[in-house]
Amino acid sequence: MPPGRLLHRFLRQRGAVLAQALTLPVQWTRRRPRWLWADIRERLGLAHWGRPTPLVLFSGIAALIACGAVASVLYRDAQRAVRDEAQSLLNAVNGLTSHSMETWFADRQADLDVVAGDDYFVQALRNWLQQGRPNDIQRSQLRNYLERIKAFYGYQDILVLSAATDQVLLSVSGRDSPRSPYGDMEVIDLSHTDNLPELGNGTSVAAPPVLMSHKSGAEPVRWLIRRLLPGTEYSGGSDLELRFELDPTRSAFPLMHHDTLPTWKGSTWLIRRIGTQYECVNPSGQRIRLTHTSPDVERWLAALTHDESRSNRLIEGTSLNGEQVLSYSRRFSSTDWFITTSLPTSEVYADLHTQVRNGVIGAVGVLLLLAAWGANWWRGQRYRALQRENTLRSNFEQIFQNSREMMLLADIHGRVIDVNHAICHGYGRPREDMLGLRFRQLCSGQSVHSARGAVQCPRRAECQQQNDTPDFVHWLAASPCAEALHQRQDGSSFIAETNFSEVRLQNQPLVHVLIRDITARRSAEDQLRVAANIYRETDQAIVACDFAGIATQANAAYYALTGHRPEQVLGHALGPLLAYENLNVVDYDTILAHCAEHRRWQGERYVRHADGSIRATWHTVSTVVDTDQNIAAYIHILSDISSLKETHTRLDYLTRYDPLTSLPNRASLNDALRKALRSDQSQALNVALIGLDRFNLINQSMGLASGDSLLNAVGSRLKESLQDPSTQLFRFGGDEFVLIAPCDGHCNQEAKIRALLDSICKPLAVDGRPLRVTASMGIVTYPEHGDTADILLQRAHNAMRVAKEQGGNTYRLYEAGMDQAAQDILALGQALEGALERGELSLFLQPQVLMQEQPRLIGCEALLRWQHPQLGFVPPDRFIPIAEKNGLIGRITHWVLEEACRIWAGWRDQGQSPVPIAINISAAQFQEPQWLDAVAATMHRYRIPAGQLEMEMTESSIIQQPESVIALMHSLKALGIKLAIDDFGTGYSSLSYLYRYPVHKLKIDRSFVNRIDTEDGRAIVGAIVAMATSLRMRVIAEGVEEQVQSDFLASHGCIEAQGYFYGRPMPVDQFKQLLRPLGTPILAKAQPLPGVST
Repeated sequence: MPPGRLLHRFLRQRGAVLAQALTLPVQWTRRRPRWLWADIRERLGLAHWGRPTPLVLFSGIAALIACGAVASVLYRDAQRAVRDEAQSLLNAVNGLTSHSMETWFADRQADLDVVAGDDYFVQALRNWLQQGRPNDIQRSQLRNYLERIKAFYGYQDILVLSAATDQVLLSVSGRDSPRSPYGDMEVIDLSHTDNLPELGNGTSVAAPPVLMSHKSGAEPVRWLIRRLLPGTEYSGGSDLELRFELDPTRSAFPLMHHDTLPTWKGSTWLIRRIGTQYECVNPSGQRIRLTHTSPDVERWLAALTHDESRSNRLIEGTSLNGEQVLSYSRRFSSTDWFITTSLPTSEVYADLHTQVRNGVIGAVGVLLLLAAWGANWWRGQRYRALQRENTLRSNFEQIFQNSREMMLLADIHGRVIDVNHAICHGYGRPREDMLGLRFRQLCSGQSVHSARGAVQCPRRAECQQQNDTPDFVHWLAASPCAEALHQRQDGSSFIAETNFSEVRLQNQPLVHVLIRDITARRSAEDQLRVAANIYRETDQAIVACDFAGIATQANAAYYALTGHRPEQVLGHALGPLLAYENLNVVDYDTILAHCAEHRRWQGERYVRHADGSIRATWHTVSTVVDTDQNIAAYIHILSDISSLKETHTRLDYLTRYDPLTSLPNRASLNDALRKALRSDQSQALNVALIGLDRFNLINQSMGLASGDSLLNAVGSRLKESLQDPSTQLFRFGGDEFVLIAPCDGHCNQEAKIRALLDSICKPLAVDGRPLRVTASMGIVTYPEHGDTADILLQRAHNAMRVAKEQGGNTYRLYEAGMDQAAQDILALGQALEGALERGELSLFLQPQVLMQEQPRLIGCEALLRWQHPQLGFVPPDRFIPIAEKNGLIGRITHWVLEEACRIWAGWRDQGQSPVPIAINISAAQFQEPQWLDAVAATMHRYRIPAGQLEMEMTESSIIQQPESVIALMHSLKALGIKLAIDDFGTGYSSLSYLYRYPVHKLKIDRSFVNRIDTEDGRAIVGAIVAMATSLRMRVIAEGVEEQVQSDFLASHGCIEAQGYFYGRPMPVDQFKQLLRPLGTPILAKAQPLPGVST
């Protein structure tokens, strides 16, 4: 391609790039310092070039220095040649000017000599002066003569004057004056200088006058040429002097303006030195006196006016206008003036500089052309290389980003510089968080080397300190963490297998890290190991065969199950080994056909052991398919279920029969009832539910084993008593049995029921001890009382409950109201659930008095009352049993304790005399571990002193768990609480527990007080009082309602009483009136409170 076309193309396509390159130096100086090469690379789009090596930089700098040296030598040679040419030219010009000036000056001297040598003129002048008084005719003649000479030679003026007095005698211009013709004008008289040369016979050369600046308005500059006229004595004996005045601007100065220089413009000056000052006359005729000059100008002037200037040497210096000049100087004739010709060096070297600039531009252009051609060629090569690199990079980027494998790129220091989508998803981190991380930050520091799991990495400390390791690749290769636990963003971990490789991108060494999540693989390997271990160690027989049915593998359990040896199994057909057609319903071929369709079969089969025994097995056959979903193998798993079948038979029996009594259980009962009720010819049935009375007391007193023996004996007696085969007996659960019998006449039915109850009441031998129990029975009839098994059993249970409530050892037929009673109890229990929160419970206080002539108040008993907004007043004997059954009695007792302590503390804080308060506690409190701590905390909170709180408990509640009750009662006594036995005589009264328990008081039950009018009642009350007195216990009688009862009790030593006779239970505010003051007698007959009963 031609260079011009190449340059055009380069400028058209790369103009912007070259413009940027040309502006780099300016822009680079305006910005912060940075490496020039990096800036050029960035501007020219060569950022992919690597940083030049030191050798390249040194070679480039050396080449630049060599080029600069060659250019400097060439430039100095050219400069020297130009200087020599300028020297020759200046020498010629200065010599020509000096010669012209001297020739002109010599002509003027010759003119003066001609006039002074004119004998006629001299004689006429002598005659004119000898007359003493010259007349005007003679003056005019002389003037006319001189005027013709002036006009002919072009002088400015011709004068004749006295040489001694400088008096003008004759002037062509009419300046005849006795004074000097120049006035104040300075005149440089060369004839008076020391160096004035003789110009001829009696002549001298006058120096040019001082040049005055035209700008100041001075007269024109005049040069004088004078000569003495010998023999022309004037008055005083002085000679006359002839002077020619010249106009240098018309004659001499034009000689200084020579345009003989071909290319340069110089200037010619007249310069002389006067002491330490200098005078100059420029080509325009201006005279300049220099008094103060710069040192450079001073040296230049000194060199120009030095005597050595006659050698015609070239002088370099600084001119008057401050520019560098080349000068030549010659002395003007024999005067002290020097003719100086100067030439500015800028003009001298202007052509050289222009040539150099043009050469540089040309060289730069050539270099640019070469650079453009080279850059174009290189860019073409680079473009193709970049295309290949970009293709590879694009392919790598697509593979990198689209790969399902987790990949990242790290620099040689281990910092992550790029990640793909898979690794962001795998670690649960966004790309921005991943970039800049250390690779070791992704690892949890635990290595995985074996099936033992993760262990602490032995180089974890080194990993933590690994920051800027330059040899990161080798460091990773030596790392034991090729398989390690890596952490996700959410804190979970996974097992990662890491592969490292070194890559180079854009001439930068990088580390390519490939991370595989091998958690599933490790899990599969573990599962395979576990499966192999299971295969070896399992008790299930496993045998595998190929598609043709040839056995290939079998575990030890299979050989143990069948008794065969490996050589009898492996390599042989498996079908004959598993066939036992006599007992197996499904043959082997049918199993394989089923597997071909459904891929799996399982069922119960029998196999024959080598010893001839038959084993029941649960046989599972599964298929193994290849990639084409064709069956490749069969896996047979045989579980020996011989013992399981026996167990299943036993379990089936247990699910249908009660193991204790061997009677059909509740499940059999439900099935029998449903079967009987579903029958199309179903007839009327009687369903009787039998429950033993007070069976819990037997368990508690005699133990659970005795209770089980009793149930077994009752079940046996019931089976013996039932002679009718149509009657079915079942164990319903607990102490309850169920009879199902056809319905026959009422009379006959009642006789059977009574006979059955009587048989139960007969004494039984339980663990070698005679025992007599009773039973209650509830009876329902189908379909009169219900048409489902659940309804019949529910109503039978309600009827039995009513029989037990009526004392037991009887039976009751179901009536409609029994369900309502049960529902009322349920509703009452539900209403009681929130009674405390709703504030429906309250405490009433009943006075306890000391029976004297004047009864005195010694205490009170806190009685619980419930006022329901819909049900009204609910008696305690209705809701207390419900609370005990529903588990609410504990919360209620805690509330009673808290309320009683609050009431007593209120009396004390109000300044009244409080009396002890007795509260009732249930048996449930003895089972509560925190009961004692709650009592202590409550007494401490209200500051209840010892002896002011009394707790009453029934005999039945404390006899159930005597040991734990004794410990609790002693702890309560230690807190200062008095303990009393409530309803004494109605339970299992025993002197042994009265002696062991720390009881303070016995409370005679109201049932005994009400029977005081009988002989037996008086005997029982007297015995109780006597026993308590002998045990040093206090006695109080409850339910005292008459004077006779009070008198009898007092006469027999019971001096404390409680009952309507002394006061009904009353609200706290009303009871507070009895506390004023302590010892006030209470009325013998207290008025009953309306709507309140005990």
